[in-house]
Amino acid sequence: MTRAFLVFGVKRQSNHTGKEGPLMTHRNAPLTSEGRRRLCERVDAGRAICHVATEAGIARKTLGYWYARWVAEGEAGLADRSSRPHRSPNQTAPEVEERVVALRREHKEGPVQLVGRLAEEGIPACQGELSPVVHSKSAWRRARYGIDSHVQFSSLIPDEHHR
Repeated sequence: MTRAFLVFGVKRQSNHTGKEGPLMTHRNAPLTSEGRRRLCERVDAGRAICHVATEAGIARKTLGYWYARWVAEGEAGLADRSSRPHRSPNQTAPEVEERVVALRREHKEGPVQLVGRLAEEGIPACQGELSPVVHSKSAWRRARYGIDSHVQFSSLIPDEHHR
């Protein structure tokens, strides 16, 4: 059984194991932007960051980041942010991705074979660079066209050896 209660304006939970923790809006968010604002206001009122963080069940360093953003940007600094990197310097070039998809569609080969085909065309690439491209594009095609590559048709055919 899980019970929720408020501690200093922050939702907390307690379950049958006796463990307590914040109720999360998603798996990586200890608090909502409203809860972060309340914690920052408590620090503004003179409470030590480490005490406020302990009471809220979060790391002192995390509250330090939030408080610095609160001071610099106000409430806008406490809004949820994307965890996506700002830049990806080692990302495969879009032209190479398009060529990999075309070669894969044409030859139905995996990353190892595609590296050889790209080398023949004068495009330097390695298997580690192409594997994510091949897998992400094939997953996209499965989602778009409804193709499920994990169906085992052998289980649909009666087999006299497996009765």
